[in-house]
Amino acid sequence: MFKKIIFISLIVISIGFPTRLFLLGSKSAEMHPTVGIQDGVLTPCPEKPNCVSSFAKETDEKHYLAYVALTESPLQQIKEYAKKMNMTLEKESEGYLHFTEKTAIFKFVDDIEFLYIASEKKLHFRSASRVGHSDMSANRKRMNAFLEMLRSK
Repeated sequence: MFKKIIFISLIVISIGFPTRLFLLGSKSAEMHPTVGIQDGVLTPCPEKPNCVSSFAKETDEKHYLAYVALTESPLQQIKEYAKKMNMTLEKESEGYLHFTEKTAIFKFVDDIEFLYIASEKKLHFRSASRVGHSDMSANRKRMNAFLEMLRSK
């Protein structure tokens, strides 16, 4: 009897967990993201460790990644690179880009933003997951890939 309960429990868990993740991914695609420019800066990261931003405090090791000093706007290069990475451009305005990217399996949606402040010659950015707690450093890795691309140009 005990073995039967364990067996049934394992079946429920093995079906239920992936199903829940799939449904969360579908839900994240429909969620209205908290993105954009507020008082001249990108929306702050939430407390969860699934977000990185150049506007986070330098002492906030889980969220902070340094801005990039550039003499001219890199937004066209960023758009080209994002297209190669199959990201979707959601919004573009002067000095600002907002992309989304879906994870391969469960279709979780991440928001990626760039803000080039021409007067300061600084590129700021933010990358955040819409759902979940941890992203296993996916947003940090994504932003480091963008920064590496910009440094190589």
